Amino acid sequence: MDAAVADYVGRSAWGQVLRLLDAKIIEIDAERIAKLAEEYRNEFGVWLGQATEHGAKTLFVRGEAPDLIWFDAMVDRIADILGTRGDTRSKGLRRAAAVGILANPLHALRLLAEDDAPSLFDPDLEGVEDLSGVDLGPAGETEGPGMQPEGPELVEGPGRQAEDDHPVRFPRIDQDRVLARAMVAAIGRLDPARMRPDATLYVHIAKETLESGLGVARVEDIGPVVSSLVADWLGRCDVTVKPVIDLNAELTPVDAYEGPRAMRERMFLKRPTSVFPFSSSRGQGLDLDHSDPYRDGVPGQTREDNLAPLSRSEHNLITRGLWNRRQPEPGTFLFRAPHGRVLLVNQTGTHDLGDSRFADQIWHCAAPQQS
Repeated sequence: MDAAVADYVGRSAWGQVLRLLDAKIIEIDAERIAKLAEEYRNEFGVWLGQATEHGAKTLFVRGEAPDLIWFDAMVDRIADILGTRGDTRSKGLRRAAAVGILANPLHALRLLAEDDAPSLFDPDLEGVEDLSGVDLGPAGETEGPGMQPEGPELVEGPGRQAEDDHPVRFPRIDQDRVLARAMVAAIGRLDPARMRPDATLYVHIAKETLESGLGVARVEDIGPVVSSLVADWLGRCDVTVKPVIDLNAELTPVDAYEGPRAMRERMFLKRPTSVFPFSSSRGQGLDLDHSDPYRDGVPGQTREDNLAPLSRSEHNLITRGLWNRRQPEPGTFLFRAPHGRVLLVNQTGTHDLGDSRFADQIWHCAAPQQS
């Protein structure tokens, strides 16, 4: 264990060292970790915090990672729908409002159904009454087979006219009952799987784990987990297998500042972490910054060997000139701190070259060649 981790101490962010340590523990004792993961499910739950003086509350949830990823994706989707309907609040406020909307399933269902009219119904479900012929009259009266409300007949009582003279009718109640039955019938035809938001799960599994059936798997935005957990997650959802992306193939550079989706995905798969010294930032939310600053009118500047994944705050440090960065070759980055120290970052981690004359020469040798 010590030998596997020692080389990374002092050269990688502490968070990355801890993730590597977790992966090695799973690799060594996968059966025990799988048992502990099963026992940990007893800790799942939902808790509501106390109210603040501003009338706010906090909701705490602990559960299966895919369930919470789907929930977060659904919150995001409803927040986006609110935005398209003219809600000018910030995305964070709209996401908070989306949680309240999800507490009213019919409201959420209506928003989703009206958003883009998706195909929500299961065509194979039989035995559901066809409601297309229901006629709701102008006074709320209904016509059609089986559409009259069921229940005990109305009887005469004090202050009530005889049914033969003037039938006692409650048109609005009749209409509401019909609509309720129509709604229940329509919801019964819904396929819940088609309402589920799309969520992409990147799982990295070694060949040895696939062959043994139990080992360590690395899940993006989650970290190392025992592979039996991943198998359980995938067994409860629809899986779309994507074509293998050849990370060694050359991708055509583009002239635009923003790279295409395919380029961003390849960069994420090749280097899922930030290249900033000792950074623990990771994931698809990283910015892709041009190592050589982008200039209008110069073709082919947006290419993989001229992009560096950075968090937004790290990106801002470089943009504002507080830090400087160069990429002398693909995968190798040099950073110069505000006080002159030079740091080299590559696949083996971060190496502090100091602020000596030697470090200064390395920095100048890595300057981009003027064309």
